[in-house]
Amino acid sequence: MLGPLARLPRLPYLYRKLLRIARWTPLVVLALALRNWPEFVEGPHLWTFLDFGYRGEFRLYLNIELVLSGFALLAVFVHWNASPAWCRLFRPVPRVTAALILATLVLFVVTTFAVNPESIHSEFRPINPVAHIQTWSMSIVALLLGALQQEIWNRAILQSTLARMFGNRWVGLAITVVLLAVEQPGHRVENFCTAIFLGIVFIRTQSVLCTTAIHIVIALSLGILQGGTFMVASFLSPRQMQGVKLLVLLGFLLFAFLVEVRVRRTPRLIQMTKTAAKSVLWIVVAYALYKVTGKLLHPLWRSLLESNEWMTPRLVTHLALLAQGAVPVIALAWLGLGPRLHELLLPRLKTTLGLAAVAAFVPFLAAFIAVPDAFSDGLFAPLSPFTTSPYFWLGAVLPIFVAALDEEVIHRALVQPLLTRLFRSEWAGVVGSALHFAAFHPPESAVFVIPGGLLFAIVFMRTRSIVCTTVLHVTLNIAINMLSGSQFTLATFIPRDDMPAVRTLFGALVLALAVGFEWCWRMSAGRRDQRVGDPSNDEACSTGSAPTAA
Repeated sequence: MLGPLARLPRLPYLYRKLLRIARWTPLVVLALALRNWPEFVEGPHLWTFLDFGYRGEFRLYLNIELVLSGFALLAVFVHWNASPAWCRLFRPVPRVTAALILATLVLFVVTTFAVNPESIHSEFRPINPVAHIQTWSMSIVALLLGALQQEIWNRAILQSTLARMFGNRWVGLAITVVLLAVEQPGHRVENFCTAIFLGIVFIRTQSVLCTTAIHIVIALSLGILQGGTFMVASFLSPRQMQGVKLLVLLGFLLFAFLVEVRVRRTPRLIQMTKTAAKSVLWIVVAYALYKVTGKLLHPLWRSLLESNEWMTPRLVTHLALLAQGAVPVIALAWLGLGPRLHELLLPRLKTTLGLAAVAAFVPFLAAFIAVPDAFSDGLFAPLSPFTTSPYFWLGAVLPIFVAALDEEVIHRALVQPLLTRLFRSEWAGVVGSALHFAAFHPPESAVFVIPGGLLFAIVFMRTRSIVCTTVLHVTLNIAINMLSGSQFTLATFIPRDDMPAVRTLFGALVLALAVGFEWCWRMSAGRRDQRVGDPSNDEACSTGSAPTAA
């Protein structure tokens, strides 16, 4: 009864919030409705009575109209205190602007040479402004006015009004970013990253001139690299341009973060930044060790494949992945940055055997529930080890164990601790390693691979033992192979047409097993702590303490 009563004092605060939102909603609707008004309003426009000889003139007059209408609406919004004052919107902020323009140019140059090192030898052929004065001048003016009108409408009007509406500038930024990303389906990623970058710069500077200058540099750099109005030929191929865009967009997100760190300068944020940078550095080091190990050991695997009859390509591939994952795991453990080796190799017999016993029946339970008729009519006919070659069994059974072990070493012992360290959350490591695990499997298997990855990640989070997760992994693999058939089974246990339903239910049961394990682990935490914390009678006597007489 006291719970609802305790919240009553917050009702006036909620009422003021709702009243504020209702007050600013008409202005937000007005800004959204007029933002692209030339596309929706039929009738005479600035360009209606003009005969265009060059298509760029259309863009020019359209941007002129949007700039003029944007200034008119901005004057109204400034008067109503929905946008910052004119003196703040149009102050130059020269030091911040110059620094961000220089950083943007350096980012484009570095990423271009990183994606295509030969571009430094390419012929730079811009359009001659003397020979094509109309094309050049129209394009330059249209670019300048286009960047200005977008910053007026997107930042000075829309983002500012949304910030006033919700009383939080970060909420205004988030909604603006979503609206701009949804606006153009073909360029959602580009709009998302640039909107975050320019939005944070606008929050910290409140200057449209600053964001417009950065916007112009971005648009001009992209126009030079991918060709168009200013270039005779494109500087990069479309495939190379995609690689440059990806790196540039990641750079924009980094710039936005650095601007925020530079402005706040709080010790906690600086410490978090240093910790995240160190975590990313160790992720890069681990990935480099992973790739270098694969390169160095490649001749060894090729010789093994050629010299032994039972060495199948699948087995050699999994052995190579196991070695590649084991090297960075051992290195991080030696440096004290990952799980210790004796923890990883601890058997945890009770937990391991209990989970394996339960997991062995999960696929058969899923088959019995999903397709009971097929389950009862199925014919399970495994191959006899006495009637086949031992080389066949080594090549058929051994890859199952090695595959489970290499996946546990890579996804659990390597990736999960690194993600946990990066995000400073064990559950972030659990989810990240499960998604990383699912990325290495076919998309149609996601219905049971993602729950399986969550189960293995939760078990590893609690036990810190890849022996436990590997035995569990092998058990589930063998059980599902018995149902669907494999190279050491004469007949399938479940018809192929019924397997999708079985896999879906199998994934649900595996997820239930993960939840059940976590619940049991938490319920038994008190008993484990008590068992660890209370010394035995022998230990108490060895310390020399004796019970006092009552």
